[in-house]
Amino acid sequence: MMNIEREFIELVRERVDIIDFIGQHIELIGNNKALCPFHDDTNPSFTINPEGQYFHCFGCGKTGDVFSFIQLLENCTFIEALQKLASYAGLHMKELSPEEKQRLEDERYIAIILQTTAQFYHSNLIPAAHEYLIEKRGLTQETITQFLIGYAKGGLCHYLLKECNYPQDLCIRAGVLKQSETCTISDFYNSRIIFPNIIKGQTVHLTGRSLDDQDPKYLHLPGGITHLYNENALRSKEVYITEGVFDALSLVQEGFPAVAILGSHSFKPEYARKFNQTDTVYVCLDGDQAGLDGTIKICAILGNKAKLILLPKNTDINELLISNNQDQFRESIKEASAQAPTFFEFLLNSCHSEQERENVDELIYEIMVQEPDPTKRDIMIGKYYQTVKSQGITKKAIREKVNLSLKNEEAKDKVAKQESQLDTLIRLGLEAELFKDEYNKPFARVSRDGHYEIYPIKSTDFNHWLISSFYKKTDR
Repeated sequence: MMNIEREFIELVRERVDIIDFIGQHIELIGNNKALCPFHDDTNPSFTINPEGQYFHCFGCGKTGDVFSFIQLLENCTFIEALQKLASYAGLHMKELSPEEKQRLEDERYIAIILQTTAQFYHSNLIPAAHEYLIEKRGLTQETITQFLIGYAKGGLCHYLLKECNYPQDLCIRAGVLKQSETCTISDFYNSRIIFPNIIKGQTVHLTGRSLDDQDPKYLHLPGGITHLYNENALRSKEVYITEGVFDALSLVQEGFPAVAILGSHSFKPEYARKFNQTDTVYVCLDGDQAGLDGTIKICAILGNKAKLILLPKNTDINELLISNNQDQFRESIKEASAQAPTFFEFLLNSCHSEQERENVDELIYEIMVQEPDPTKRDIMIGKYYQTVKSQGITKKAIREKVNLSLKNEEAKDKVAKQESQLDTLIRLGLEAELFKDEYNKPFARVSRDGHYEIYPIKSTDFNHWLISSFYKKTDR
C-alpha cells in the first residue's frame, strides 16, 4: 500500500490518460475538441491538450487536469476524485485519516485559488498592458491566451472572498492576498502584468512584472519557487533554457520548446531530474556576465547533455525576436543550435593557459564523478574523450581516473558514515544517567521499554542497551 503523498497523486495522473478518460464521458469530435459539458455550448469550445494533460474551455473558461474534470463533472471533492481515478488506474489507495484528508483538500483548494486568480487577471488585461505585450515584446494574441497572461488592476480580494466565497486563510496561504499588521486584507499584486506558470493545466505559481518600472521589476508570490516556467516543454527531447519569461515565450511561439529559470542564478541542483526525458538542453541565458555565470552553473549541473548558445553582448532572446523578423529569428536560433558546443567543448576552448586547462580538466572529472548513473557517466567519458584524444589521452586512462576518484569518494562517505554512527553512540551514551556507587564503581540508569533499569557501565547488559538503542535511532 502506498502513502498518499504528492508522489501518489502524480502516479495516478501519469496512469490516467486525460483523452481516454474524458472520451469515456463526453464525445470528442476531432482534434481533441468537444462541446463543453460545463455550460450550454453549441460550438465546440472544449479542448484537451494531450502533451500537457489538461483541458480548457474557451467558452466558459473552465480549465484543469483530469482531477478537476471529474470534480466539476460529478460535483465531488478532490479526495473522492482521487479515489475514483486511483481505482480507474488499478491503484490501491490507503484509508486516509481526517488530518490527511484536510491537508490534501487544503492543498487542492489552494491550487483552485491560484487557477481562479490567473483567470481573473487574464480577464482584466488592460489595453496598455496588451499593447506592451504585443508591440514592445513581440508576443502574439495566441501566446497571451495560451499562457493566460493578465493584469492586476485591483479587485481580486473582493472577487475571491465575496463572489467566489473562498476561505480567507487559504487565499493568504496561496499568496494572492496579504494581511497587514492591522489585519487589513488586500491584493498581493497591484499594477503588474501577471504571468501564471501553468503545468499540466494547473497554475502552480504567479510572477508579476511592473509596467511602469516600479521596483522590483519582477515580483514572485511569497515562498520558494519550486518549478521552472513552462515545464510542459520538458516532454520534448530537445529543450531550451532561458533566463526570463519573455525569452521562453519568444521561443515557444516560434516552435522551440523552452523553459525559463526566472533569473540567471535561480537554477537549483534538484532541477536536474526534471530533464530526465530530454536528450539535449540548449542553454541560452542573457549575453552578460551574470548570464554567462548562470550558464556555467546550469551546465555543471546538467553535464554534457547541455549545449551553450552564447548570445551577442548585452542581449537576450526576446530582444533578438524583436530586432529580427520571425523567419530570421527562427533561422538564427536553428543555426546557433547546430553550432552550439557541448559544455566540455566550451570549457576546453575557453582555456588560455596551461593552469586554466588543468583547472578545467579537474572540473570535468568532478562533474563525471558526481554523475550517479553509470550509463550516463560512460557517455560523458566518451564525449570528453572525443575532445582530448588528439592529445594522446586514451578513453581507458580517463575511465581509470574516474574510477579511482569514485573509490576515493566512497571511502570518504564510509568514514563520514562511521563518524556519524559514533556521534550517535556518544549521544545515546550521554542520555544515560551516570553515577558511582559506594564502592566508586560506575553505573548507568537508562530508560528501557517504558521503565528505568540500572546497569554497570562495563557490563554486557549496558552494551546491549547501547547497541539496540543505536539501531532504533538509525532505523536499522
